Amino acid sequence: YHDPVISLDVAATAVAVAGASAAPELNGVNLVPYLTGDRQDAPHDALYWRFWQQSAIRMGNWKFLKAGPREFLFDLSGSQPEKENLIGLHPGKAAEIRSKLESWAESLRTPGVPEGPLNNQETGWYDFYFPDSQSTK
Repeated sequence: YHDPVISLDVAATAVAVAGASAAPELNGVNLVPYLTGDRQDAPHDALYWRFWQQSAIRMGNWKFLKAGPREFLFDLSGSQPEKENLIGLHPGKAAEIRSKLESWAESLRTPGVPEGPLNNQETGWYDFYFPDSQSTK
């Protein structure tokens, strides 16, 4: 299957395969109709996630990532999709996608995009893979 899915879809799919009714708080999508070909559309218009001081959205081939004060924009269709931060080349696209991420985050039980500093594990990871990402905008 080639369209993007998220781990939350596994639970929704398992519940459907078991013949049970999905709980309202279950955020995933039952993938069975997509896997069997009964549905031809994509299961998601965008994928969103939030973890520690990080949040991200994937829309089509674009991925916007906010990690503490750092922001990244990646074109996932490229040959090295998450190696080069394109936020400076596409500020309008970054703003559009950031706005969708912020709207989604406001709808959560604990609303908002994380704004705090990165923890030591996060800082080490971003410093290693993106040493030039100290300034974000």
